[in-house]
Amino acid sequence: WEYLHASEPEAAPRAVLQDAWGLTPDRIYHDAGAPDAATAPCADLFVLSPECTKFSRRRHGRDAHLIADGAVDADAVMPYVRAARARVVVFENVDEPDAVSAITQSLSTISAYFWRTQALSPETHAGLPARRERRFFVGILRPYAPQWA
Repeated sequence: WEYLHASEPEAAPRAVLQDAWGLTPDRIYHDAGAPDAATAPCADLFVLSPECTKFSRRRHGRDAHLIADGAVDADAVMPYVRAARARVVVFENVDEPDAVSAITQSLSTISAYFWRTQALSPETHAGLPARRERRFFVGILRPYAPQWA
């Protein structure tokens, strides 16, 4: 497979992406929500993992305003997905009710994809001694969705 593009605002991780995957600087967007990132080359698989700290139960001072900000932040990184530029989208975040609700709401407006979601736990699903449940949303572009979709 070929790594086509990425989004990363920090210089050090950008350098790693450049070295590890051979990406040119113009293919590493500073902001996944920026207009230029929305028109990045089409991909078979697009993985999106937006900032989750505003949704996390470990966040001190977490309140309705902070959760609403997290919902806005999560929605803001979806222009590439809204443009239906990938055959399959994997959207990962914390498995917190507020996050699941906000992300589900945003994804439900993107009708180009057939969506499924599932929580995965390192402890339950991989036998690892870690309690960090994550929620994965998988979207398959409707023309490529299996018949059962």
